[in-house]
Amino acid sequence: KLENSVWTVFTPLAVKTNAVNLGQGFPDFSFHPSVLKNYQSIEAHMMHQYCRSSGDLPLTTLVSKLFGHDLNYDPATEIVVTAGATNALYTILQCHIEEGDEVVLFSPHYDAYPVQVEQAGGKPVYVPIEEPKDEQDALDSNKWRIDPNRLEKSITTKTKMIVINNPHNPLGKVFTREELEQIASIAKKHDLIVVSDEVYEYLVFPSSPVQHTRIASLPGMRDRTITISSAGKTYSNTGWKIGWMAGSEALVDSCAKSIQYQIFCQASPLQRAVTRCLEQDPTMAIPRETAIYLEERYNQLKPLLESQNMMTVRPYSGYFTLSRIDHIRFPRAENSANTRDYDFCLWMPQGVGVCAIPPSAFYAHEHKHLADKWARFSFAKMESTIAAAEAGLNKLKKYI
Repeated sequence: KLENSVWTVFTPLAVKTNAVNLGQGFPDFSFHPSVLKNYQSIEAHMMHQYCRSSGDLPLTTLVSKLFGHDLNYDPATEIVVTAGATNALYTILQCHIEEGDEVVLFSPHYDAYPVQVEQAGGKPVYVPIEEPKDEQDALDSNKWRIDPNRLEKSITTKTKMIVINNPHNPLGKVFTREELEQIASIAKKHDLIVVSDEVYEYLVFPSSPVQHTRIASLPGMRDRTITISSAGKTYSNTGWKIGWMAGSEALVDSCAKSIQYQIFCQASPLQRAVTRCLEQDPTMAIPRETAIYLEERYNQLKPLLESQNMMTVRPYSGYFTLSRIDHIRFPRAENSANTRDYDFCLWMPQGVGVCAIPPSAFYAHEHKHLADKWARFSFAKMESTIAAAEAGLNKLKKYI
């Protein structure tokens, strides 16, 4: 039985209470003027009918170029355009997972991952990205690590796939090449498919000590990896819902066929608008400007949270940071069945007028306690939005 997602609880709550919404990760700032111009130009051309089911060829051609000559994906057979990255993952799982297959997920994970695995008949197997024991180390997202021995022990004869999110939501971690090589080694040893969700790939901050590496680019990984990405995150236009997957024809051909019977094709005019964005910005300068902006907004939010002793986990990419809440004595029912972080985030909009998301939503039931002392805040917002949260966050002083 499906339950409502965390987004259907906290976003309406933010609206109802008129709280500053630092919960859901949608940018409230205007995207780049050239992106807007490309959207507006849709009216001026005739791309308003169905396109090729697996993706408008001008778009898949440019997406192929993004992956470079080393991976050399065929735009006609190895790139598939989808209704956002979530639809890409859904399609991959439906095509590759059979009843009883096991899929390894690294926790915390995007909340759609385990649901989609189960919808495909598979069984999620959870391996935590381990929080460092040292409290200072825990405030650096890149020091949260996967234990390769623990990953190895999670593999059984039923394991079919590993799903990785790099850069990572909600930590903002960018995996090192060494970490990816450890995962790749286990995937090759056990003949596993790797699905790599890389929607934040172009939003790595200038301060990051680690640059983004595609796991598909590692030796022996091209033909066992499907990479997912998204124009929505790349160009801050999440409502366009233009995503794609890239992988060998052997891996993505069934996905391309499946799209025919799902959505047939994603919106042709929006595909053409994304094509124009990529044509005009071959070096991805626009998302890299966005990454600079996002780091500035994190640096704006960080002292507001830490002034309340809500120490933050430093992200190196993406939209989010985790912040410590275990010292805050907020009103909470003694017999609450919820995790502490969930109750804190339920209370915040009404209590102080700021909305956050409980990171326990990104853990399996048996691991939700790992999120008890954290709340997730989005800094993918206008400077004025984050400034507006200051008054509410200051109200937390009387609960400390």
